[in-house]
Amino acid sequence: MKDKSKKYSLLKLLRSEFGVIKKCPICEKEFEESKINILDFNTSKQIIHSTCSNCKHSLVFILENTDIGGILIGILSDLSLEDVKKFTNKKEFDENDLLESYSILHFKQKDFIKEIIK
Repeated sequence: MKDKSKKYSLLKLLRSEFGVIKKCPICEKEFEESKINILDFNTSKQIIHSTCSNCKHSLVFILENTDIGGILIGILSDLSLEDVKKFTNKKEFDENDLLESYSILHFKQKDFIKEIIK
């Protein structure tokens, strides 16, 4: 029950203070509270996903508390709740991952394309 109370408090704050997660930005239908999911609920970061029941577009919000204040990023998306859950549990993409990706694309492009079209 405590998590539902936290969810309700967070949603109330976001809706009243920031005016977000009220209506779909595409069709302007009100979001149903039951369709709003908070995926990562810890003290510093929350990931919120909602799908419009009317037009089926999704919104993903990332709310993060930092030393200098809060950051709220909203993304209009076609990601399902399951897609967002999958990406939420991945490790962060660091500099080494970036260099490795570049090397694969640049030096092993043919092998990369073969892997994709399998």
